[in-house]
Amino acid sequence: MPRRSFILVALFTLLLAGLPLESFAAAGPNGFATIPWGADWEKIDNTLRQKGFAPQENTPPANLREFRRSFKGNFLGYDGVLTFSFLQNVFYQGEFVTMETQDNNLMRIWGQQFSTNLTKKYGSPTRRVEGEKGDYDLSWDGLPVPKSADKIDILMWVHFWDGNPATATAKVSMRYTNKTLEQRLQAKQREKSGL
Repeated sequence: MPRRSFILVALFTLLLAGLPLESFAAAGPNGFATIPWGADWEKIDNTLRQKGFAPQENTPPANLREFRRSFKGNFLGYDGVLTFSFLQNVFYQGEFVTMETQDNNLMRIWGQQFSTNLTKKYGSPTRRVEGEKGDYDLSWDGLPVPKSADKIDILMWVHFWDGNPATATAKVSMRYTNKTLEQRLQAKQREKSGL
């Protein structure tokens, strides 16, 4: 491993080793990135701008029935993109994707750190799916939302770079979905459209 990559990996490892487990509560059953489930896009836009995140788009969505908003910034000590999904201007899904890199060793470390912290917080994953090139997905399904009948699903995946400069690079992603809220919003949408 080149000296620079080794130093970067060592620094990230030291940084993350010092992160308390509570910092991973920024994404959890009550919401995502300190944003509660059900928030509207204006609240999320204002909150993330105040926290120093840069919006990927500056105009309001044309279709308030179903859309996504993305922001670049640092989340839990990792640079990447936060994306929020909405139905009827109600937030029901949040996703974080790390910066892309061609350093598979770094993604191995980050993937291990994320999966270790998620397992400490939520128990063993419900599923593990292995892909080609060593890629893998971990799922935690049906996690309860405190003081609610809602359930959330978490999907974490690690994608490794295949060495081809023309293809996607390595990254780690985590997606939190309030499945119960999503189903209620979809039913409401169907009811409004008469289906």
